[in-house]
Amino acid sequence: MQTLVFLYDGECSFCRNLAKKLQSLNLNPKIRFRSFRDFTEKELKEIHPTLNIRVAEGNVQMIANGRRYPG
Repeated sequence: MQTLVFLYDGECSFCRNLAKKLQSLNLNPKIRFRSFRDFTEKELKEIHPTLNIRVAEGNVQMIANGRRYPG
């Protein structure tokens, strides 16, 4: 199963608003928009091996086709 997830900081109002706007424009219902703060360190590693809380705190993350796209 392909993982398509957009991770953002749920404690950051700018990040929440960005995720909300992108979700409203999204044409792919398979993309999940989630705050990385909903996951443990282990769960983030399961999403992508290079992902951890420190990395996620720095940028939003799009995980698709086994690749991580920070932004």
